[in-house]
Amino acid sequence: QFITRAVELVEANMTNTDYSVEMFAGDLHTDRTNLYRKLQTLTGQKPTEYIRTNRFKLPSQVLVESKYSIAKMRDLCGFSTPSYFAYSFKKMFGKTASEYQKKGK
Repeated sequence: QFITRAVELVEANMTNTDYSVEMFAGDLHTDRTNLYRKLQTLTGQKPTEYIRTNRFKLPSQVLVESKYSIAKMRDLCGFSTPSYFAYSFKKMFGKTASEYQKKGK
């Protein structure tokens, strides 16, 4: 139930660039420390990693299908700066968003 709710919250706040770990913890009715412990135990990820990973799941599929531009995908993922989106995307998938998009064509 905890993970299901966590996924729902990340998806609901996907485009919210201001959605923070503190807000995430509050929405899950816990504090930051307990959120960290619980997510680390259940997923092996820190809260920031968990949010970032889940923000990329659906958009990465859409990116391969070429439904949106990379700039639009950045907005859909809730990243306000292109450089941080590029860094996070490459860290997660091992290639740039444009390389990832070409793979799907």
